[in-house]
Amino acid sequence: MITSSRDPSQRTRTFINEISSVLPNSIKITRGKLSLEDLNYIILKYNIEELIIIGEFKGNPGRIEIYIPNKNYDRPKKSFEMIINGVTLRKELGINEKIKVKGVVIKKLNEYNEIDLKYIEFLSKIFKIPLSNENLKDNEAYLLVKFNLPMLDISVFNNKGKNIGPNFRLKLKGV
Repeated sequence: MITSSRDPSQRTRTFINEISSVLPNSIKITRGKLSLEDLNYIILKYNIEELIIIGEFKGNPGRIEIYIPNKNYDRPKKSFEMIINGVTLRKELGINEKIKVKGVVIKKLNEYNEIDLKYIEFLSKIFKIPLSNENLKDNEAYLLVKFNLPMLDISVFNNKGKNIGPNFRLKLKGV
């Protein structure tokens, strides 16, 4: 389940819409006045494995917080946080149509070294997106991760190799 921090900017709402359209098993909800306790109740009730909250910094998407359900407490338990350091939305790529993919993978490139692969495997686990270097079918997409440590540049491409966005730069906290 993907949602925002409270009172998000239009840019953050657009990013959430775009990222949820390329994560096929995701559910996007409008947060409104829902508290963390309310969100924990929802993810417990519907057996949702993870809650992703997109936070802001100066009106732009600024962080990704990942929570897991917590049966013992009112609030979900934060399992991980990543800093977003730049976003390119679809309209900034010149794409004006809505895009919804049926499947997504993280493209596994031969040029990745052992350390790069550990980051890729970690992203695969966090976002529950498989790694693959197989050919994709129609309506499938892939994430391409480029390393510019300490940043990870992530771009979304369709099966024909066209950048369909959103593109964003992540910094894993503590890296």
